[in-house]
Amino acid sequence: MPYLRHCVTCKRRFSGKHRNSRFCSRRCVWDQNGGRNKKPGGYFWKNKDGYREGRIWVNGKRRRVLEHRLLMEERLGRRLRSHEQVDHVNMRRDDNRPENLRVVDQLEHMRLNHANHERTFRESLRRERGNRERRTRRGRKRRTN
Repeated sequence: MPYLRHCVTCKRRFSGKHRNSRFCSRRCVWDQNGGRNKKPGGYFWKNKDGYREGRIWVNGKRRRVLEHRLLMEERLGRRLRSHEQVDHVNMRRDDNRPENLRVVDQLEHMRLNHANHERTFRESLRRERGNRERRTRRGRKRRTN
């Protein structure tokens, strides 16, 4: 059953397929929203690796970016080079405050992250050993003197 409506953009009368149809054509939709479904500042979400990722519009084209790289590019006033990485100082991937971000090359980034992973791994082993109750093969607690 067609619904007779007036187009929001061109004010023409049209028969919509749905009760809530507002536009008579795609052209009228694009005229209303600036060409495509553009959101002014883009939109961001947390991806499976824990980074904030999103889509933004640059020169009329949609670009998919990681938020920390975008913020660093804006801060530097240029695009990041292929060998440059953005490092999170406190190791929290979703913390994109400017004071928590720094630009390093790939070698430095791997050295920093490897050192941090080694350190946290050793600390977790130490904690696990400290909290674990030592038991004998038969399941009884071992006496500590």
